[in-house]
Amino acid sequence: MKKVHSALFLIGALAFTAFMFFRAAPDMWSEDLKLPEQQHIIAPVQLEIIAQVGPWPTISRLIGYRGRLWFANSVKGRNHNSADIWSLDPATGTARYERNLFSQDAGHPLVYKDLLYWPLEDALLSFGNGIVDVTNGETWQSLTIANQPIYHTSQLLAHPDGLFAVTGTRNAGLQLSQDAGRSWEEFYIHPTPTTHVSRLKELTIFKGEIYASLKDAKIKRLTRWTGNDFQTVRSWPLNRYFNGLNVHQGAIYGLVGQGREREIWKFDGQKSLRVGFKGPFTDLASDGKNLWLVTRDGHLWSSPKGEQWRRHGDLAKGKPVSIHSISGYIYVAGTGDDGRGIIWGRAGAKIPSGPQNPAIVLQVGAKSRNRDWDNIGQELDRLLADRASYQNFANNSLWNRIDQIARDRPPSGFFAKRLAVNFPDQKISAFGGSMELTTKDLAYAYLLWGMKQSGLGEVPVAFLKDRWQSKPNSYEKYFELELNAIRTIQTTGQNDTQTVKALVDRLSYPDDPIWFRSQVIGTLTAVSGQKFGYDIAAWQNWASEKD
Repeated sequence: MKKVHSALFLIGALAFTAFMFFRAAPDMWSEDLKLPEQQHIIAPVQLEIIAQVGPWPTISRLIGYRGRLWFANSVKGRNHNSADIWSLDPATGTARYERNLFSQDAGHPLVYKDLLYWPLEDALLSFGNGIVDVTNGETWQSLTIANQPIYHTSQLLAHPDGLFAVTGTRNAGLQLSQDAGRSWEEFYIHPTPTTHVSRLKELTIFKGEIYASLKDAKIKRLTRWTGNDFQTVRSWPLNRYFNGLNVHQGAIYGLVGQGREREIWKFDGQKSLRVGFKGPFTDLASDGKNLWLVTRDGHLWSSPKGEQWRRHGDLAKGKPVSIHSISGYIYVAGTGDDGRGIIWGRAGAKIPSGPQNPAIVLQVGAKSRNRDWDNIGQELDRLLADRASYQNFANNSLWNRIDQIARDRPPSGFFAKRLAVNFPDQKISAFGGSMELTTKDLAYAYLLWGMKQSGLGEVPVAFLKDRWQSKPNSYEKYFELELNAIRTIQTTGQNDTQTVKALVDRLSYPDDPIWFRSQVIGTLTAVSGQKFGYDIAAWQNWASEKD
């Protein structure tokens, strides 16, 4: 009997010890999760808050460039027509405002040939051109993809054939540049029924081939570019949401799911299989040695190959949106509890500085082409005065002609002179009848666009002084004269004393929407070189010291 009692006592002690072990170390376990082998266990990583900026609630699109961490601050899923680019010095933890994008959000950035490229959606006017902003860390330029129609540019991909841009209207497309963005050719347009929309996302190169997420009239699926079209990877789960595609140690990994739950899947080039465990995953990244996961509730996980996972420190004071591996360090970006964007990472992390002052890409030539500009001006005046020129808002003869003229780099004063033409008194229906514009609205918008595209910084200062009058609309498209004016001023670098003073004065206009004020700040930053961001008092003090 004593032996039986001893055996029962020993069994109970072992069971209690096992229970206490698993209770003490829950981070090693989850659904379908096996205890990692000892050599796979890595030291826990605790990320701290390294940046918080506003006024927009979310930070995303992190990338390392020239010794700094660059990122976008924006509103997700809304056409409010503004996104800001910031950079962070990891050594000091100081964030610096860099650029405003005339966009509802920023696309996926890319460092290509020593320059930082940022694709975006021209959410404001939707004239049908793709746009990519590019910088060498100091100077910015806007590059136009003129293969109409294009309403948004969401991602760039470096490829042996050149630089690919993912674009779309109702049809997903690829544009290709073989000269770093100076010129573009239409590479592929996905066949899509007029009653549906197609989208390409998550482009990546795996074993020398392009893979992408493709959603169209059929299903959402993982696809491979064959040289003619995108072919479905049959073993990957079909018609389920997925994101976070990463090439890691000889396979593509991604998060696949429906509703709030996600699974981790891998494709090795032959077959796909589920690995790891289910969870409320937000995003996935690879640092080359480990995969990294972040969940909606702020848990951070890592795994060498996706089978066995280690949980690390949790993220405080915000909700994660994306996870990034940059120069061997892990960063998480998201929405802060205080309404500002937030980044968690390692303070003092080092990012390679790269080459100094690489040459910026320019599309506009230095000189006007040899044309009979008097005759061209008279022809354009006739078009501007003709009521028929303003029909079909999305694609009309007036817009097309101004766009053509701008590419030939007209002489100084060419478009400014046209601003005084007698425009017909007429109203035009736009955006499916949800908006009514006057011909004068359109004429000014088109002429200022032409001025911007041709590099002519000749916007009348009076255009910056009218009070904001447009009421919010469901599309959030606006044709206020001052809005088109600041876009042209920023792109052309128009920085005479009167223009700069009018921009600073504009910061105190009480009726301006915050997204418009943000674009005024972005324009001031671009033309002055000062980076006060949203510190209105600093802008005003700077302007008063200049007087």
